[in-house]
Amino acid sequence: MVSDNELIAAIKLNHAWAINQLYVKYNDKIRRYIMGRGANTDQSIECYQEAIMSVLKLIKTGVLDQNEGVVEPFLKRVAWYQWHKTIRTAKRQGDHEREVIESIDTDFEPDALEHMVNSERGSERLSQLRKAYKTLSERCKAVLELGFFAEPTYSATEIADILELANANVARVTKTNCIKSLRKAYFKG
Repeated sequence: MVSDNELIAAIKLNHAWAINQLYVKYNDKIRRYIMGRGANTDQSIECYQEAIMSVLKLIKTGVLDQNEGVVEPFLKRVAWYQWHKTIRTAKRQGDHEREVIESIDTDFEPDALEHMVNSERGSERLSQLRKAYKTLSERCKAVLELGFFAEPTYSATEIADILELANANVARVTKTNCIKSLRKAYFKG
């Protein structure tokens, strides 16, 4: 396995293999850590991906230098922070928002959308969701279409191949960021 110092040096040189290696190296350990604090699998993935993005940014800007053993504790701390941020956000939102987030955040289920449409405020919610969807970039629309609405839905690996992304991890991160953008646009509108 490659050392943290080697990974940091390769990431600074924009080597894609190093980003992938960093993601894989700590994936299980950090996700188990977050799940041990009450997160489910999807939440742990999201927290971990946010932590990876933060670490990559800090490496590329030179803030996180080549000090062996610094990456794992930093990833753990950022993932923990993201998990607590998720909890705080969920506590502040009402039942309506949680219902919409869950319907957007899980694999697409026609029953969930049908429930949204047929509920008292369903047509308003659907209109707001459509409006939010229109604000997304074409790339996000494509990722969400393939990942949630296509019949059958595509895996991250298949999405990466279809959209010519570097790998499945990039597809997952893109999908997560697109869901966040959709949420943000939905609650803003």
